[in-house]
Amino acid sequence: MDPAAQLYLHAVRAALAFDPALAERVAAEAEDHLAEAEEARGGAVDPHLCLGPPDAFALGIAAAHGPQRLAGFLKLLLTALLLVTLTMRLRLAFLPPLEAEAWLWPARLADRWGLIAATLAAALAGVGLWRQRRGKDWHLSPRRLAWVGGVALLLSSLGGGVLTAVGIATQLTWGAMIPLATTAAEVVALLFLAGEYRRVHRYPGLV
Repeated sequence: MDPAAQLYLHAVRAALAFDPALAERVAAEAEDHLAEAEEARGGAVDPHLCLGPPDAFALGIAAAHGPQRLAGFLKLLLTALLLVTLTMRLRLAFLPPLEAEAWLWPARLADRWGLIAATLAAALAGVGLWRQRRGKDWHLSPRRLAWVGGVALLLSSLGGGVLTAVGIATQLTWGAMIPLATTAAEVVALLFLAGEYRRVHRYPGLV
């Protein structure tokens, strides 16, 4: 391929470095366009004249994929919400009650109200994204609501983790291992959720 085209494709990949998979797909699409243009012309073409500036070309395609990636993030957030809810129910079933421990009230507060706030934020973000994709007005930012939901879920998970750890320390049994194992899965899901949001929030065109 022409050196100018190779530089152009490199610039496209650099513009989409926040999502390597998308960068490769867009670069492959640009390469196909340039190959077709070269074949039609019978020689090398200027990629800037053919496709426009590489940043504009790359980010224009990324903007079309943004809502889809945000929807994927919300599905992952829902999965994490279900895991946190399951952990809460297993803790109540297998660990001793800790309501009498007054010093644990911040963890209980985060555990319960963080989950409620995360659920509400995720629901509002989903509704907002659905309305925006149909061209309807929605004054709340789905991307910011998704961020709020993720943070609230993280706080709920931290509070639940503290309660789980204290409960296991109070009564270490084989049954106590069940909420512990679910909490470990919850942590993995939240780490994946954080990584996904790092990619999503850099997509152009999302509000």
